Amino acid sequence: MSRAVLIFARSPRAEAAAKQLGRSRAPLFAAVARSWVRAAARCRAAVLVASAPEHRRALRSAGAWIEQRGETFGERLASSAVEAFAAGVETLLITGIDAPPPSPAVLDAGFRAVETGEAASVVSPSTDGGINFIVLRRRDVALLSGFAVGERDLVERCRIHFRDERCLLLETVSDVDSPEHLAALSDEAAWLPYIGLLATARRDWPTGGDAPVRRNTGSAASLRAPPARSLPAA
Repeated sequence: MSRAVLIFARSPRAEAAAKQLGRSRAPLFAAVARSWVRAAARCRAAVLVASAPEHRRALRSAGAWIEQRGETFGERLASSAVEAFAAGVETLLITGIDAPPPSPAVLDAGFRAVETGEAASVVSPSTDGGINFIVLRRRDVALLSGFAVGERDLVERCRIHFRDERCLLLETVSDVDSPEHLAALSDEAAWLPYIGLLATARRDWPTGGDAPVRRNTGSAASLRAPPARSLPAA
């Protein structure tokens, strides 16, 4: 298990509730999780899932389970990564289920960049200043312990941590933060495979006021729609 994708997440229903979308919008997050599982398989990466015990059953089909441990978000993130590396992983990608993966080819290239030493890390920035995923080695786990939910300067934090070593940044992609952002996601190439689910998630949601517009014009030619089954919605 030289490379692995660690999905650090709540159940899809809990994720939808936390983002104030309501549990009926869980299929959107379940679809993103399935896409990560599929993309990992296509770039020969094992899949690990780090969650609290109460979310284990909902995520059981995604991959081997790791219990989140720690008082803060950063502590839970770092401890999950430490356990993954202890299991034999050499290069680890850590992500959630609120932003879709890039193509398997891009993921494979990201893994190879870190594995060969071309880069110390590969980061997928979010439009809000956070990150959607990071690829790193065991020596840099300490970086994760300082991460906090909602932090808006994580990309800069990564750049500072790796200093003169290369921190490769991929194309910026929005994540699902709140109901107000759902309309903007429909304009992003990375979210095109999820148009139907985004429309369903927006249904019956009051749209008064101007929602923040977050666009990304990158190509979606290499993206594939999520599989119809394999991960339960809750």
